[in-house]
Amino acid sequence: MLSNALEVYKKSFIIASRASRSEYWLFQLFYLLVLLAIGLPVAGGYIHSLPLIAFFILTIPAMISVQIRRFHDLGVSGWWLLLNLIPYIGGLITQVWFCFKGTVGPNKFDNEADRVPPSITT
Repeated sequence: MLSNALEVYKKSFIIASRASRSEYWLFQLFYLLVLLAIGLPVAGGYIHSLPLIAFFILTIPAMISVQIRRFHDLGVSGWWLLLNLIPYIGGLITQVWFCFKGTVGPNKFDNEADRVPPSITT
């Protein structure tokens, strides 16, 4: 899980490829666990909220890019991320959509380096 999270953070500004269901959901699990580990002591008044704010700010690019890449894996544009702006229902629709399997084989959102050339048939 930690190696998956590090990989997502490394790809924070890369949106030209795809993210599998496991990559997305393992990152969400990592995010939730860190949020609880930092948020509970903040809520209890044991530590200042600065670490929580820093975690949020550092995670924004990774969260946006992994969601865009997840949309790409589903075969749709990353602009569907704007669906999250609809209060209450938008985020729920997005999370349900991310549970579905991505497209099989290459699609138009694959990174050029990741594409497998078509085989030549005779």
